[in-house]
Amino acid sequence: MVIGAGVAGLASAVWMAEAGFRVTLLERRATLGGRTHSIEIPQVDDVADNGVHVMSGSMEELLRYLETIGARDLLAAESGTYARRLLPGGEVDDTSLFRTFAWLPAASISDRLRVWRGYLRMVRDCVRPPHDLDAITAREWLDRIGMPKIARDTWIDFLIIGAHNEKPDLISASAFRNLLVTMARRGRGAARNGSLLYSTVDFTSLFVTGAEKVLANHGCEVRGRAGVKSIVLRENAVSGVSLTDGEFISADAVICAVPPWAVEGLLDAVPGHEQLYSAAAKLVPAPLVSVYLYLNKSLGLETILDALVGGEGVVEQVFDRQKMVGYDGSERGLYSYEITVSAAYALNSLKSSSEIVDTCMRFLRNYYPAAQDAELVHAKVVRMPRATYSERPGTAGARPLQRTAVRGLALAGDWTATDFPSTIGGAAQSAELATRVILDQMRVG
Repeated sequence: MVIGAGVAGLASAVWMAEAGFRVTLLERRATLGGRTHSIEIPQVDDVADNGVHVMSGSMEELLRYLETIGARDLLAAESGTYARRLLPGGEVDDTSLFRTFAWLPAASISDRLRVWRGYLRMVRDCVRPPHDLDAITAREWLDRIGMPKIARDTWIDFLIIGAHNEKPDLISASAFRNLLVTMARRGRGAARNGSLLYSTVDFTSLFVTGAEKVLANHGCEVRGRAGVKSIVLRENAVSGVSLTDGEFISADAVICAVPPWAVEGLLDAVPGHEQLYSAAAKLVPAPLVSVYLYLNKSLGLETILDALVGGEGVVEQVFDRQKMVGYDGSERGLYSYEITVSAAYALNSLKSSSEIVDTCMRFLRNYYPAAQDAELVHAKVVRMPRATYSERPGTAGARPLQRTAVRGLALAGDWTATDFPSTIGGAAQSAELATRVILDQMRVG
């Protein structure tokens, strides 16, 4: 049995079914997909996604999941990622991220030397991490190693905010160091699969539709609106789950794939559940906001994505949905763009969607000359106050392993211990680790 039908739950259910087990998938909501579901926008014949679109080729477990459900070909690779910096007078300077990282074209020779000295100190701390990295923020770590502001403004802050969905002065230095180590270890996967991958379809079509077909083909049961009250044990082994409506469903094994803010109460019978609840409570939610804008003229993006630093929010990603998903609004004279703002505390705090839309339109007009006289025809705001969790100082070691003290019970989800921050890549890896735990126990049994 699998509890929760986000990416971690879907991948767990699919892989257990592929291994020959009869699976029941329980989801408290009516729809599957968790934080990666889609929302219809009938006014403009489009679909909005409840999540971000960019994935890394280093997320090999996620790619394996998509391969299993027949959706791998729905991803495309994009080689041209840009960090766009607004210059005085509104001029935009495009510089590839690799060239920015390596040479910092706008920096003086002395600044470049200081940056490379900072890089060497960063590598040193990644190889032999100081004991107090979890007690300080990424910003404080960068100060300590003497990383110049130009490197932070040009690419480091972008990496932190984009990967962690958190601000450099809030995320722990330990979490950022772990991200850098993962990037180094999984560099071959990124090179082989493409450093930047994006979906050419909506997220329901990418992550959910194929999984539903696989589960149906294996005769698995998928139940929506099935809230789980608790996991029931007998002699320190799983015997089933109790639903919120009082129904009991027996099971030989359970993979609990719910987010950290939903785990409390489910594991009351599990030895050491207090520590698990305490760990989950340390991982506070971090918001993300996506805004779908439908304009009467093109903005003229050269690639599917502009990654912009220094706008109204913290980091804005502007997606050209004509290039990305093939949106065709030609009959209505519409051009579709999505702005995704990471660590969107200020934007998410605005009361009305119209305020968010106005903010994003001002932002677009700062960066794109074509937006100056563009007319906004329609807009859709997707708020995600719990898009990810934040690994702040003091959370090192908080993410639990997938294996628990109970036979037949494993944890999954991007909040459990994986190579990644709170991402769909981490969710897929957690599913692989959780299914491995259950399969190993079943074989021994």
